[in-house]
Amino acid sequence: MAFLSFHAISKAYPGVQALSEVSFSVAEGSCHALMGENGAGKSTLGKILAGIEVADGGEIRLRGVPISPRNPGQARALGIAMVHQELAFCPELSIAENLCLGSWPHRRGWVDREAMRDTARRLLSEVGFDEQVDRLVREHVYPNRSRAIQDAVADKLRRMDRGRLARECAKLDPKFEQALADEGIGSEIDQWPEY
Repeated sequence: MAFLSFHAISKAYPGVQALSEVSFSVAEGSCHALMGENGAGKSTLGKILAGIEVADGGEIRLRGVPISPRNPGQARALGIAMVHQELAFCPELSIAENLCLGSWPHRRGWVDREAMRDTARRLLSEVGFDEQVDRLVREHVYPNRSRAIQDAVADKLRRMDRGRLARECAKLDPKFEQALADEGIGSEIDQWPEY
């Protein structure tokens, strides 16, 4: 039985058929890459799995059980999350609230703001920033610095995901390391930090 399988997944937007009966399976512990041109539907498929979009047709099975996450919270409850290519901040929230968005820590039924601030400080220090995490993003005195924080955190998330993916794939199939090199990222694998 496949760990994760997609059966005839379809998704259309006005004027565009993004996915047309896409089917494939993934074994547990295996490593795959979705590759294709811009507009091929890679992100759409990921968004459907992560509960950000809803498929027009088809079925997803996790360990043989049909799933249909209707929002990211439902997907996270199934152990599914997505690291987005582009991150966007909510200007009316603090830096800490933005960095913990979707997973605010709780204590006794209330948001644990101190734990949120600690998490935000740790994340920012890992990418070399020392910021006041309680400041609203819209009030940030240095708009370019705010963008730099966003870019640094996004880069950290992309590197973390890509590094783990590259290491695991290279272990499973040495040809994958060459495929990464062909994309211009293979030579960096050993320099990416472990998380």
